[in-house]
Amino acid sequence: MSNPICVKCEVEFRPEKNGIYVQEMCHEDKETYKVWCADKWKCPICGAEIVVGFATNPLFGNWNEDCKERTEKLIASGAVIIRNYERRYI
Repeated sequence: MSNPICVKCEVEFRPEKNGIYVQEMCHEDKETYKVWCADKWKCPICGAEIVVGFATNPLFGNWNEDCKERTEKLIASGAVIIRNYERRYI
């Protein structure tokens, strides 16, 4: 068994949308750090959603000169984008 399981409902999550994008954000300036392809899964009972199935490598990142333009183009396309903000835990 390799599918994620909802702790609350004790059932496997189901694929909701394949080929979404995850915009990994830099903590300091809220700019794009990396953009990944991934999949969104959903619990069929409670509706909790998770992102899993990340690609091996990011599509692009802040090391690319055109990172900002590529990010803006992706947003304008209407693609599903989930942002991942860095959090500092104390």
